Amino acid sequence: MHPFFDYWLEQEALLQRLVGEAISLLFGAFFVSLIAGSLLGLLLAGLRRGQSPLIRLISGILRFAVMLLGDYPFIILFMFIVILGYYGNMLPFDQMLQLLLMGWGALRFAYFMLQNLIDRAEEEGFAIQFIRSARQLAISLISAVVIAGIIGRMGIGRLLYEGFYQEDFMSFSTGALLFAILIVAVELIFGIVLFKARKSLRRQRQELREHLKQQFAKANTFETSDYAQAFDDELREEAEAVLAQAPEPIAEKANHHITTPTSTSAANSKGAQSPQSAKDDPFSGLIQ
Repeated sequence: MHPFFDYWLEQEALLQRLVGEAISLLFGAFFVSLIAGSLLGLLLAGLRRGQSPLIRLISGILRFAVMLLGDYPFIILFMFIVILGYYGNMLPFDQMLQLLLMGWGALRFAYFMLQNLIDRAEEEGFAIQFIRSARQLAISLISAVVIAGIIGRMGIGRLLYEGFYQEDFMSFSTGALLFAILIVAVELIFGIVLFKARKSLRRQRQELREHLKQQFAKANTFETSDYAQAFDDELREEAEAVLAQAPEPIAEKANHHITTPTSTSAANSKGAQSPQSAKDDPFSGLIQ
């Protein structure tokens, strides 16, 4: 059998434990970061629309902090080294790493929301941008867990550390392969979810387009007389409202002009009024 597979069989228990440590860190940090980052991103988006100068100042400071800590992973790595130096004897390494990953992951996802979700949600839809941001968060957390594992000699990072510093090719290649498998698995899962979301979005847009076409076709089937009658009814209601506020003698003289509804087709058959009839008509004088 190939030496690589022999190494896997010999170190099976160790590999299972190291992969389990990495996955437990990833799952806990991912879901907490997803929830906390969503709330933080929506909060910053709401503060950005505020009119008060103080609110805008606070929003700008928070957005800068989120961008600085969420966009540049080396800053959180530096913070991790500092915290490890001061509090390494107070908390177990895995618990401290879990808390740090949750905090950084929340800032990271809030940054993705501000950049991708809120500013570009109209391009492809809210759900697609959310899935895309979650995918970026998962990949970032995998990289952070591996880097932290190299520092703390735990998880997949331990294999990379031992392989690099002890010149153990089997350990290093195994760690690199497991890291690649995690990345490919995340890409595959989110790729399937993203494909289904896009398919659902296209179906919804197609249904909406068909619905609008049907409504437009129904609107074109109405006859012109229907619109004309509705227009006459609306004018009659407005005239009645005006006459209700007019002096009583004028209202009595003009009231007989609106008691019986007239359609637009009947008005067109009579033709336009002569100047003399318009002058004798008190209702037409009111409308003018």
